Amino acid sequence: MTLSRGARLKDLNRALELTLAQLGEQAIDKVLFDVDCPPFAEIKPTTWEELSGRHLIERLDGIGAAQFRLTGPGWCSALEVTGRRSAPDVVQRVAKLAAALKASVKGRREDAFVSVDALASQSGISGDWVFNAIESDILARWCHMKSASWEPHSIHGTLVRVPLGFGMDCL
Repeated sequence: MTLSRGARLKDLNRALELTLAQLGEQAIDKVLFDVDCPPFAEIKPTTWEELSGRHLIERLDGIGAAQFRLTGPGWCSALEVTGRRSAPDVVQRVAKLAAALKASVKGRREDAFVSVDALASQSGISGDWVFNAIESDILARWCHMKSASWEPHSIHGTLVRVPLGFGMDCL
């Protein structure tokens, strides 16, 4: 039997809600979830396919285990679905991260490079949350500004490239 669009959307949102609850404050690259174990066993198999197709999760299917991890866009979507996007602590973290990134390029004539650890220290935000924010491109997504990204010539998740025009409105 085919589920209605509303039921499918409800299951998708529930999967994101459960994933965010299980993830907690950890970095998205550190946690794998098993679709066959509680609380995820209640989610329909087609929901996992939909989430994967939307690039909100990355499936890591192995022999005898269907696992996944949340992607950056999936983390943002989970924050949105759960209403956490507008939570005061999330809004404050986004603002603190933006300020720390902006400070790194202030007075410069070229892009800046800053470690996740330095950003965490400067902003007072955990390194795991900073990782998730950079991985998800949260500032571009939510604030529509030119944002920071991973430096491709470094170990993924360690060094952030902050463009000289950081914080400018996207055209």
